[in-house]
Amino acid sequence: MIKNGLALLTTWLESNGYTVNLYSNTSMLDPKTKVVSISNGSTPIQKLYTLAHEAGHLCLYKSRKYKVDYSSIQYAENVDARHGHSRLYRYKKLQEEINAWESGYKLMTRLGIKVKKDAYDFYAARWVGTYIKFLANNTSPAE
Repeated sequence: MIKNGLALLTTWLESNGYTVNLYSNTSMLDPKTKVVSISNGSTPIQKLYTLAHEAGHLCLYKSRKYKVDYSSIQYAENVDARHGHSRLYRYKKLQEEINAWESGYKLMTRLGIKVKKDAYDFYAARWVGTYIKFLANNTSPAE
């Protein structure tokens, strides 16, 4: 199930022009280089959940509403980095992270990847906690 799920998500990402590295030092989706990296230190199920989350970011980016819904993030990352310290930016970044977890789960469902929603949400909540710290303290979230 896990290997098949990783393969399905990887194929989906590759069909959208991205390269997937499941053996990285960190987990992230980089829209500029079109690379999705997943931490080598993760267990196979954590890799699946994290890859779904990163694919969820791409689902959000592809949405026609992304530029409107997350204009604060775009402004901070492309125009004025100082805006990245604002409460609005931090709120929108937290919102985007939560929505990427939800989008990743929906994508897995569409692709026929069956995982327990409670287990997925439990793992997502762990990582969302790092973004809550980010929102509260204006510190960098843990990778």
